[in-house]
Parts: sequence; structure tokens; C-alpha cells
Amino acid sequence: MKIGFVVYQGMNLLEFALLYDPLTRIKTMGFDQGLSWDLVSYTLLGGDDRGLALKPTRVGGHLREYDILVIPGGDTARKLCNDEGFIFWLSSGAQVPVRCASGLGVLMAGMGGLLLGARAAAPQNLHVALERVCKPEDVPFLSDKHCLTCQGGLSALLLSLHLVQRLQGEKIRDLILQRIAGEYAEKGLLIPGGK
Repeated sequence: MKIGFVVYQGMNLLEFALLYDPLTRIKTMGFDQGLSWDLVSYTLLGGDDRGLALKPTRVGGHLREYDILVIPGGDTARKLCNDEGFIFWLSSGAQVPVRCASGLGVLMAGMGGLLLGARAAAPQNLHVALERVCKPEDVPFLSDKHCLTCQGGLSALLLSLHLVQRLQGEKIRDLILQRIAGEYAEKGLLIPGGK
């Protein structure tokens, strides 16, 4: 099983971390040593808009070799949607068996043809742009066909935990959540003050 995490300049690192951490723990916690991943990018740069950089492990090339493709959102997503080269590169992942996108990453996935005909969780302000390529809904998280989408922010954790459960089952999902959230998970809470 191989995951491609899409990275680009101006991405939302909170969303990236909430997607990356639970999924990679499948391997680092010893549940599946066959899992591997790349940080894939269209360009040599990846990171946020504040100067924190991520070094891609793979630049360019086709995305179809991955079993799972994960696209976090970010402030530059709208600009990238108008970059024909980037969208063409992203479209090479349209046949990846599982395609995941968070926040404005949903817009990029939609423009790249990764969500065709699927229901997709998206903020209301993206619905008009997405209506010609998928069925946007104003919900935090959706799993439909081969597409997993969320509205971004903390809902990225819902997406990644759902995918962990799909790959490894409920027990492994709970063990990973307990490791991430510590005492809050044990009490049924993800964050202080939660219910």
C-alpha cells in the first residue's frame, strides 16, 4: 500500500499534519510494515505561507502509481486551480483507488477530475465552482465511492481516522487515536471542553 501526500507552496500545514500523522502511524506503530508514502509535488517547493518548508520526496511524474492520494487545502489552492500544468499533473491521479481531499484541496481535486460524479464535503463558498464536477454538500466529512473529502481544519482528522479504520479496522483506529489524543481519547474527548 502506497500513499502520495500532495504538497505545494501555501498549503495548510494543520490539515496536512492531521491527514499525515494518523495514516503514517499505521506503519510507525507497527500495524503494517508494507505501508509506504511519498511527499509528492509538482514543483521543488512545498510548505506554508509563513516560511516553513517541506521537502518533497518526489517531484513531477504520474500519480497513478499510488493506492491512496491525499490533498490538503491551502491558501494558494485557487491560484493552482488556474495553473494548467498543475491541474494536468494532478489529473494523473484520477484513477488512484482512494482519493482524499481536505478544505480547498477539495477544489483542486475537483478541478483535476478526481471527484467526478462523487458527493463531496465542501464549504458553501466552493459549491458553485464544484457543481460541474461533483455533488458538493455542506457537511464536515463525506466518504463516497472512492473519494473521501472534508471541509478542512479539524475535520481533516475525521477523514484520516475514517481511512485508518477502512484500512486497518476500528481497533487500530482507536489505538492510533489514543496515541494521538492521550487522555482525551480515553475519556471520549478529542479536545479540552469537547463532548
